[in-house]
Amino acid sequence: MVRAVLFDLGGTLVDYFDQKEFSFVLRQGIFLVRHFLDKTSHSLPSQVEMWSRVESENHTSPDYRVRPLEDRLVRIFGINPDDGATIEAMCQAFMKPIFVRGMCFRDSVPLLEWLKMRGVLTAIVSNTPWGSPAHLWREDLRRFDLELLVDAVIFCRDVG
Repeated sequence: MVRAVLFDLGGTLVDYFDQKEFSFVLRQGIFLVRHFLDKTSHSLPSQVEMWSRVESENHTSPDYRVRPLEDRLVRIFGINPDDGATIEAMCQAFMKPIFVRGMCFRDSVPLLEWLKMRGVLTAIVSNTPWGSPAHLWREDLRRFDLELLVDAVIFCRDVG
């Protein structure tokens, strides 16, 4: 008898992008962050320097620990790491092209409801692109009405 089922989020319950599309989505996210910062009084690195920094940040940690999006964006754009409001807005801008693509798979909600009715415990255990903040992903779960259908949600940012 099955007592619990663990789900990944992207590609399992919600379609955001596939691996071959990530480069395009990454470029869109960086462009939107730059556009946001361009409207503020922040000085920006040149395009060449910015893309060089993006390239240097586009890797997994050798020990597979999470490399938070906030830290990456601070290094790419040279923003004061204590400017929390700006950094939060940068993260939201970065995530916009990912969330805009998100479409809940047709069978996700009915399956989770079916499991819940049968008393099967369910959880979402998922990585996030570029170490993006868990609270943004939880907001997206609410958009798809998935958060209340599972018993637990754990993102890589929750555990490092």
